Amino acid sequence: MRFLTAWARSIGITRKTMLNWVEKHPEFLRAYTHAKELQKEHLITCGLFGLYNPKFAQFTATNITDMKDKQEVAHSGGVSLGVAYHEAKTDESNK
Repeated sequence: MRFLTAWARSIGITRKTMLNWVEKHPEFLRAYTHAKELQKEHLITCGLFGLYNPKFAQFTATNITDMKDKQEVAHSGGVSLGVAYHEAKTDESNK
C-alpha cells in the first residue's frame, strides 16, 4: 500500500504542505481524492484476499480512510428525568 506522505516526501514537501495544496488547488484536490480512493480500494482488496493481518487492515482502514467501526449498543432500562425536570420547574416558578 502506498502512503501519500511517502509521495510528499519523495517530492520534497511535508504532509502539511500537501494538505495545504488540497485546500488551495481544486485540481490537486481531485488528484488527492482519487489517490485516497485508490488507497482504500487497495486496502479492501488485499484485506479480502487475506494478504493483510485482519487487525492491521481494520486499524489502517479506520485511520487512513473514511471507514469507521460501527458499534450498536442495546440499551435496557429507563431514563428518568424527574429530578432534573422538577428542579428546573421549581427554579422557573421562583422567578
